[in-house]
Amino acid sequence: MEVHHHPHVEKKSFKEYLLEGLMIFLAVTLGFFAESFRENITKHEKEHHLMEMLVEDLKADLPKLDSAIAKNDIKLNRLDTLRLMICDVSIKKLTNNEYRYMYFLHRAANYRYFNFFATKRTIEQFAKNDGFGLIKKQQVSDSINSYYQFNEDIVGQENIHSQALYESFQLSQTIFDVRILNDYLTRADIPLILSSDKIFSLITNDKNTLLLFAYKLYTARGTLFVSIVNLKNQKARAERLIKLIEKEYHLENQ
Repeated sequence: MEVHHHPHVEKKSFKEYLLEGLMIFLAVTLGFFAESFRENITKHEKEHHLMEMLVEDLKADLPKLDSAIAKNDIKLNRLDTLRLMICDVSIKKLTNNEYRYMYFLHRAANYRYFNFFATKRTIEQFAKNDGFGLIKKQQVSDSINSYYQFNEDIVGQENIHSQALYESFQLSQTIFDVRILNDYLTRADIPLILSSDKIFSLITNDKNTLLLFAYKLYTARGTLFVSIVNLKNQKARAERLIKLIEKEYHLENQ
């Protein structure tokens, strides 16, 4: 009868077990660090890409801010001129040319604020992908937050201005003749007022009504002035933020 002998297996020493354990530990640890390193590189690349996009958005905001500032400056001057003319007409009769110009100012102001709408392409990506969690530079993160939060202040002031304009518009209906205004309903029609041969006049000479309207124009003018200051401040914020990001992420020469 054949007898099978089990092969002799040499027992491993404690040092060999320790070495194997150490090798496994090192392999796992190195794998962990490699994965962590890879993730850090990916996050860094995402952060850098988001900063590039954000600078593009901020640079796109600058001409929009310039446009809103310039147009609202023109409107501010027209509100000022109309207010002064209303004060004049409350104490004396004006010429037809002066009344015509008042109608032009009344329509040209159009009771409209020229809004600024920030470019939100990148900030929306931040919200979707926890973009702020990728930003390692606290000053950059704080400045981005400050810029976009200030947009809410701009909108809030726009609403205050719109309310002031609405109140002045309501009162203007008792001062300007709608029969004349009906001929100049569109924005393209407004310049035609200045060349019109019509007879222009107001439908009331009541001093109290005129002075109240002048006061409401003064209020509207004040709220518009604050809005313009906000827009100028936001432009300065955008310029500072662009410089900060370009410096911190070495984008100056890109």
